[in-house]
Amino acid sequence: MENEIVAWLDRIDRNEVVPAEITALNVGLFESEDGYRLYMTGAVDYDADDDDWACEQDYEPAEKYIPVSVGDGLDWESFLNRAVEIVSKYLADHPESKVFDCIVTVGFDDGNLTRVK
Repeated sequence: MENEIVAWLDRIDRNEVVPAEITALNVGLFESEDGYRLYMTGAVDYDADDDDWACEQDYEPAEKYIPVSVGDGLDWESFLNRAVEIVSKYLADHPESKVFDCIVTVGFDDGNLTRVK
């Protein structure tokens, strides 16, 4: 799981140019019939008090979605915690990133977002 997410973030970091007006990126999570998936979108406006800002999709990378291989029995809370941990570590390890030089959140579509940067 970690290698897949890190490789995806690396590809986005290498290949994308985020418009200057994008103030926040969201790494969204959801469960499909094939398992868990991640996606990324960006928004011009960010509101720390209202997670609905992430519904605005003012930016989408070319590789917006990624399926993730996880072990059997991983519940949604464990998946969320692990995704937050992986994205946080990636950002800490890549402070020079131009793509992730903004607010970054992680969370399930129907849940609260966790700000990781």
